Amino acid sequence: MTEAMYRFTLERIAGKRTLAPNTPEAIHASLSRAHPRLVEAMQGVYPDIESVYGSVQQPAEVFRGSRCMTCGRTLSDPESLALGIGPECRHKGVKG
Repeated sequence: MTEAMYRFTLERIAGKRTLAPNTPEAIHASLSRAHPRLVEAMQGVYPDIESVYGSVQQPAEVFRGSRCMTCGRTLSDPESLALGIGPECRHKGVKG
């Protein structure tokens, strides 16, 4: 996801919400608890916003699920499980 996509997504979510968090910045801050790596990667979008949860311990292992994020096939090999995308989709030029 690019920073532009992230900003657009949070703006769309915020536009539909009436309860807090209901601004893109507040949603970005609130995501830090459940998705600390995402918030860290997108910190450049909202550089003045601090995590509302402070320092959250990162999980020791990244797990993206057992299905390909592109096609939904079951993943079995360690590389595919780590990337979240199967070899067929990686070879099509889709990057994870």
